Amino acid sequence: MPRLCCASYVQGLTTEYRCEKSEPLNISCNAGIVIHRGFFGRLLPDSERCNHSAHHDKTNCNDNNSITIIREKCDGKHTCSLQATTSVFGDPCPGTYKYLEVEYSCTESDTSEYGFVLLSHRSHPTPRFYL
Repeated sequence: MPRLCCASYVQGLTTEYRCEKSEPLNISCNAGIVIHRGFFGRLLPDSERCNHSAHHDKTNCNDNNSITIIREKCDGKHTCSLQATTSVFGDPCPGTYKYLEVEYSCTESDTSEYGFVLLSHRSHPTPRFYL
C-alpha cells in the first residue's frame, strides 16, 4: 500500500503532501498560516512520492497557478483544507498521478498598541508602497 500522505518538520517549516484524490490536507495554526511553497503536479519519481500505476514517468509537471490557489485558501488563516484534485488545481500533466505539496509555518502573533494582530515570518516580500 503506497503512502498517501506525509509531513516533515525542519526549522519552523512543515512540509506536507497528499497524493491525488486522497484525504484532504488540513492545516491548522493558532495565530495564522504562512505558505512558503506549494505545488500540485509531479516533480519526483514514483519511488519517492505517491507511487501509482497511472504515472507515466513525467516528473516535471506543475501548474504555476497552484501556489496562488494554495495561498488564497490558506495564507493568513487559522485553518484551511486542500483537496489534491484536478477539479481544484487543474491538470498540468494528464495521465500522470499527481500530488499536492505544501511548505508552511505558523506565525507568531503580537498585538500592537492599536489592537491589530501583527503577523511575522511572512514568506512573500512586503510591497514597496508599505515600506
